[in-house]
Amino acid sequence: MDVFLQLLLLAILVYGAILICIFVLQKRLIFYPVHTRHPLHPAGTTGFLLERTGAVLRGWLLNAQFASSRMIIYYGGNSEDIYLSREQFSSFVDTAILLVNYRGYGTSTGTPGEKEFYGDALAVFDEVSARYAPTVLFLMGRSLGSAVASYVAGQRKISAIILVTPFDSLETLAKKLYPLLPVSLVLRHTFRTAQHLKGVNTPALILYAGRDRIVPALATERLVMHMHMKKKVVCIEEAEHNSIDLYDEYQLALLQFITTTAEQHDTLQQEEDHT
Repeated sequence: MDVFLQLLLLAILVYGAILICIFVLQKRLIFYPVHTRHPLHPAGTTGFLLERTGAVLRGWLLNAQFASSRMIIYYGGNSEDIYLSREQFSSFVDTAILLVNYRGYGTSTGTPGEKEFYGDALAVFDEVSARYAPTVLFLMGRSLGSAVASYVAGQRKISAIILVTPFDSLETLAKKLYPLLPVSLVLRHTFRTAQHLKGVNTPALILYAGRDRIVPALATERLVMHMHMKKKVVCIEEAEHNSIDLYDEYQLALLQFITTTAEQHDTLQQEEDHT
């Protein structure tokens, strides 16, 4: 019995130590900042800079000449180099694209965190709205960025939202990966995408990959079940998490959604002007 109690006590101590390590080190376990540096003002772009408490946010604006008419604010994935993400927007010749590094990522300073990401995203949105006042404004989030985009959509008025390989919540994903751990007690960065979208009624496009091993299709499908706005859902069966933007179906769905949404917005605006 003494041996059993000793083993039980040892198991409890080891389990407790694991929980403490996860709680203390979870930022390192969750966030994977890309620190690659790129030109601040590459050809064909306009540099973007916003000073925030504890951070300086830097990024790029593509097709700046269209910023007052049609714009996409893009929130990248966890380990995504958003500078290289310019390629997926190469066919958007009449739409401005804003790419801003999260704090602690790329050339932005500061320390990553869920609340910090949300606060920065709202500050960037407000700055863009004040500076350019785009007529049609899309939010587009990929993977972890889908939670950030959804949070902003729940706090600000937008034209539409685009979510790429999104999940319902990081908390739910973690529970599936670590069923023996009390995830809800130790996880401080929950990224609850589904909760952020409650009450959001703008049109939505959801794109996800059939062979995604990072965000399982089921996690996206659970999110879709909680989305009550008008939405279009596209599953690219052969795609994986990091390759989805390489498929023609991806580019076609994006272009069609943006064009159709912008046209509908213009029609409604014209009708309001005539009344």
